[in-house]
Parts: sequence; C-alpha cells; structure tokens
Amino acid sequence: MRSTMTRSLLGSALTIGLLAGATAASAATLFQDNFNRGVGSFVGNGWVENHTSEVDLFTRGYGDQVMRLKENPAGEVTATQNDIDLTGYENIVLWFDYKPWETEAGDILEVYFGDLVYSVSLDGAWNWTNVSLALDVKDVAGLDLIFKLVSKDNSYSYSECTKTDRWGRCTKWKTHSWDDYEDWVKIDNVLITGDLIPPPPPIDTPEPAALALFGLGLAGLRAARRRKAK
Repeated sequence: MRSTMTRSLLGSALTIGLLAGATAASAATLFQDNFNRGVGSFVGNGWVENHTSEVDLFTRGYGDQVMRLKENPAGEVTATQNDIDLTGYENIVLWFDYKPWETEAGDILEVYFGDLVYSVSLDGAWNWTNVSLALDVKDVAGLDLIFKLVSKDNSYSYSECTKTDRWGRCTKWKTHSWDDYEDWVKIDNVLITGDLIPPPPPIDTPEPAALALFGLGLAGLRAARRRKAK
C-alpha cells in the first residue's frame, strides 16, 4: 500500500512539474538585448539616446557589455526602445538587471513601459539587482520602453567655527566641501516575454441534417395539433 501511494505521489509531482515547465516554456520572447556587440560609442539595436555622449556600451570583460547611462549632477538622460509590438500576446513581463555607480541620495532610475512606471532610488549599495515587472496590458502595439537616469546635485560646502576667543568670537574656521560628479547606472539582460492569446472557443453550429430533422419534427407536431383540434 505504501509503495503504491509513493508511486502515486511521485506521479502527481512529475505531472505538476511537467505542467509548470510547459507553462514557463510557452512564454514567447518579444524583445531581448544583452548588449554584447563589441562596440562602445553607441548602443545600437534600435535604442534611441537623448544624449549620444552619455549613453554607451560599457565593457565589463571580454565579450561582456552592458548599456551605461551617465549624467552630470542635476541632469537627466534616457535610452528608449520605440514601438515594441505586443499584438496577440498577454501576460507581458519585463525583465532587466541594473547596477548604480557613484550615485548618492536623490539619484533615481526610472523605467517606463506603457502604463508601467518603475522608480528606484540609487543611494543604496552599488550591486547588481534583478527586476521583473508584470504589465496590465495585452494585445497592444507601439509601446515604448524607456530607461531614465535622474541625477541630483549632492554637492555641498559649509564652514564651521573650530576656535573662539574669550569674547565668543570665532578666530578659526574649517571648511567642509564636496563636489558631486558624474553618476552612472548600468542596464543589462533586458527581456520582454508574453503568452500567445488563445483563440476564442469554436461556436457550435447545427449540422444541416440535424436542422432537417428538427424541421420535420416541428411539421409533425403541427399536424398532430391539427388532428387533435378536429
């Protein structure tokens, strides 16, 4: 009995695993870019840069590149992939990796895709983060995907009194200052997936022979009623 139950449970688990795998495998790739193109000064692959000198491909190692957005303090820079076609698809998911560099409080990465708006502060650790975002849209065409770096000027300068005379007047000052510099955010492994929208179920239509039999049945019913009326 226990052996039979074990086989049954294993069979159920295998079935669930196969179904899950089939579901994951059914998602189609609608757009993909890993940026490994061996160039540097421009991004390519249809990306539109609002500042060519501030969006490029950054090489991390041999054959490994990422898209880099860089901006001076108090500026904004964007990279846009125009007119992504999602016609005929649902369950749309956007995936990407990002990593900030030399960023501080107030620096932000914003991502726009249709009605989706994703915003994250870049003042944390400068590590790679993977993001997946589900879209509440289906069967649409012409959506723009935008990555935007918003850089805040965090420069500061102030002076503090470090020594006073006996009358309380400051006789020695110390200046504290720091100049904010260029901020970066790196983008990699951009992927958009979706599932094909299934066709509508077929509409059952009666066969001609069935219609003929139905007509004969109605005729017979009318004849019976006439006989009864007489």
